[in-house]
Amino acid sequence: MSLTKEKIFQSNKIHFIGIGGAGMNALAEYYLRHGVKISGSDLTRNISTGRLEKLGIEVNYNHSPENIPLDTDVVVYTPALSESNVEFLEAKKRGLQIVKRAELLGITVNDKKLVAVAGTHGKTTTSAMIGKVLIDSGFDPTLFIGGNVEFMQGASTRLGSGDFAVVEADEYDRSFHYLKPDLIVITSIELDHSDIYSGQANLEESFEIFLSKSKTGAKVIYCGDDKVVSGLVKRSGIGAVSYGLTADNFLVVSDYKSIGKSAEFKINGDYVKLSVPGIHNALNATASFGIASELGITIEKYSEAIERFSGVDRRLQLVYNNEIDVYDDYAHHPTEVKASLNALKEISKGNVITVFQPHLYSRTKDFHSEFADALALSDSIVLLEIYPAREEKIPGIESSVIKTDLVEKYGKDVLIPKTVDELNLYLSSIVHDGDILVFMGAGNVTNYCSFFLNYLKGIKI
Repeated sequence: MSLTKEKIFQSNKIHFIGIGGAGMNALAEYYLRHGVKISGSDLTRNISTGRLEKLGIEVNYNHSPENIPLDTDVVVYTPALSESNVEFLEAKKRGLQIVKRAELLGITVNDKKLVAVAGTHGKTTTSAMIGKVLIDSGFDPTLFIGGNVEFMQGASTRLGSGDFAVVEADEYDRSFHYLKPDLIVITSIELDHSDIYSGQANLEESFEIFLSKSKTGAKVIYCGDDKVVSGLVKRSGIGAVSYGLTADNFLVVSDYKSIGKSAEFKINGDYVKLSVPGIHNALNATASFGIASELGITIEKYSEAIERFSGVDRRLQLVYNNEIDVYDDYAHHPTEVKASLNALKEISKGNVITVFQPHLYSRTKDFHSEFADALALSDSIVLLEIYPAREEKIPGIESSVIKTDLVEKYGKDVLIPKTVDELNLYLSSIVHDGDILVFMGAGNVTNYCSFFLNYLKGIKI
């Protein structure tokens, strides 16, 4: 049976397996606010599940056939879920309509004037920036962002009454193939998910398919500094606008400088101020201006809106500001780690101390040397054990492979703590006034950040 938005609105109930995941919680909240009854399950509590529970959604923190209410019509699952999951099997047994999260997102937004933000790096921040600019410019867009956003009261979704929707177009599991955008951003194309893509060529082919799904008359805003992206966009034949640091781009970023924890730069000679640091955020902001310009938003109106953009949770998020600054960051690819650390070094008055949790055995295996190169920008480094997420352990792959590279190539002194207490004691012994401490990774490293902040309350650094 073909699933449509109208049929979903008429459903008795939608059940989400893995409801706390990025994207899943946003769809759950979207349909709840449209009057559909929602239930869900997840193995762990997080900020998103807590928010959903406050909205009245029942969340079970286990996987069991009994979690799916008897009046359920539709079951939504994530690509990270095994099809041997007991709830997935129960849904099949009952003959329920089963749909991937990415397919449901496409059903939800493809009838809108759709802005899709794709790329290996910077999707979440760029999507949120575009959303902020469109809201402040009176477009009242619907938003699906891959992180919790401050101007959306900590939510990752926003229901707008306007014609536009802005979504984060994820290449993982080829999820973005379900989207049919009118306007596209491509920030970068770099191999990340080696558990999904066999190599760079396979990844580029997936982006080509994504572009081929766009609506007639679509336009692409792309980072012209990325030669892979440039080549792909030119081959697509789709109308395009480039942005970047080099002078051959249509939108040129220049005169970047840090000002405290903020930044300013020029786009084609016009000054823009940002409340978030980093040249990578200047590029993200320029991509968002590319979209704004296509929609007739002036640089003056854009500049006012983007200066009010205060960031996204876990994207260089300042969570403690006292004698030291503590940041919580989602960077989990070497390129992202390097960008975040460069931004922090720009604004630091002292040392930059990094607590990094590698995410996935496969990513660590493929990029341990590159991770070491990026982390070497830090003055002090702590490595947590690998967060496996959906993966089984790969023999011989542990955080120590990154440590070995850091020691042998850079002579770094690296700690891999065995306990939270050891971590907290070590950090409190090396951090000093004016230092920046950043907790970095896509797993549960944010919990270790919270543990340390709680520890700080009882001591004086």
